[in-house]
Amino acid sequence: MPKAAYITGASLPVDGAEDVRRSIRLAGRLGQHRLVTMSGLPGAEPGATQPNWVVNAWNSAALDVLDYQWRVAAGFWRETDRLARDHDVKVALELHPQNLVFNSASVHKLIELTGATNLGGDEWANEWPKDSAWDFVALGKGHDTAYWTEFLRALYEVDPDMFVNIEHEDTELGRVEGVTAAEVLKAADAQLRESLES
Repeated sequence: MPKAAYITGASLPVDGAEDVRRSIRLAGRLGQHRLVTMSGLPGAEPGATQPNWVVNAWNSAALDVLDYQWRVAAGFWRETDRLARDHDVKVALELHPQNLVFNSASVHKLIELTGATNLGGDEWANEWPKDSAWDFVALGKGHDTAYWTEFLRALYEVDPDMFVNIEHEDTELGRVEGVTAAEVLKAADAQLRESLES
């Protein structure tokens, strides 16, 4: 059930669910004790072929969908929690929209429904592992303006009208600081435009 995968009917899809299982087994074999994935999103009813993300359930039909999705997800994650425990792996869930578990309240609900002990660990609700191999950093912390100028040049050569979006996930910076870090990209854009005009 990670990312774009979803559950069809009463069974789990081979692609997403089995990917999570294989990843847990592999992590255990490699001596890695943490796996990061998303919770996934079951379809709205048995046999569904499309996911159905209900954010604001205010009518009985939407409440029925949510009840069904939680039953399916709880069964999957209860089984996955046992597998993770057997392989000494904790599963950290990235809280992301279009997944059943997308905020701290839904993490607590999943743990309550499953009795899971290996889900979430001490890293959830926008916390990154302390000794990670790499980190999300704001623009300018990893590469300088010259690097980003060439990055924008490569995009320009593909499509001069292409938009560039920034996803701020540098946990060392607050919301305002994260936005102001975009000044690096603005400076790179100015350098690119200047070089194109000369």
